[in-house]
Amino acid sequence: MRDAFLGYISVYLTYSIMGIAGYFGFNGSFFNGLPIQQNILNMFSSKDLMINILRTFLFLKIFTTYPLFFHIIREQFSRLLNHAEFDGLSSYIINGGFTLP
Repeated sequence: MRDAFLGYISVYLTYSIMGIAGYFGFNGSFFNGLPIQQNILNMFSSKDLMINILRTFLFLKIFTTYPLFFHIIREQFSRLLNHAEFDGLSSYIINGGFTLP
């Protein structure tokens, strides 16, 4: 019970800190008065090494997450259409038009 309480408190504090930082960021007071763009990474220089590393890791995160989502979709289509689990190549060919990745 104590660990769950500490977990909830730490999540609350983290979200509160990020919310306050986001409020001041959208207020424009920390970026030389410039408004925040839709993609915050575009506000930094393209020559900044740390930002480029962050962009690379963000790309890798998104690139490796999509196959997991599409696997679930493909499995559900297979169960819906075939009334069975995904069983390999034949199911992939049948359901491939719905979920190519």
